[in-house]
Amino acid sequence: YTSEKACIRAGPEFGDLEGHLLIIIKALYGLRASGKFWAQLLAECLEDIGFVRSKADDSIFMRPTECGTAYEYVACCVDDLAIICKDPQALLKDLQREPYNFDLKGSGPVNFHLGCGFGRDDDSRLVLISVPSADDVQPPASVQVPQPDTSADAGDGRQE
Repeated sequence: YTSEKACIRAGPEFGDLEGHLLIIIKALYGLRASGKFWAQLLAECLEDIGFVRSKADDSIFMRPTECGTAYEYVACCVDDLAIICKDPQALLKDLQREPYNFDLKGSGPVNFHLGCGFGRDDDSRLVLISVPSADDVQPPASVQVPQPDTSADAGDGRQE
């Protein structure tokens, strides 16, 4: 629910209520605070499955791996997620099933995120490639750019 006051003037699709002023009780998209609400919801879900916010940046979440020798990370910028962990598909499945029901699409190996291209060098290390847009990813010949999973549509949000 939102504390932001929002209303609409009912159109003909509302039948007998056409012309009435209707108050919106619950909305996720289109409000000034929509991004804030989505970030709060994601944070609650990540914290529920063991992630904690970074003290340096509250849009980065981390949790220790099962062996305790490393960390898994989720970085969030608006509605774009970068997941750094041994099994990112398992984390995506956790977020997509009950009780969270996130409708996460466009997932796959990172090759472009927040203005940076990504690839792997000859030693399989992740490297950054600075580019103006995803269409301009032209890594050096020694860098391999992973191909995105084309079976999923691009998008974001939660299933209702």
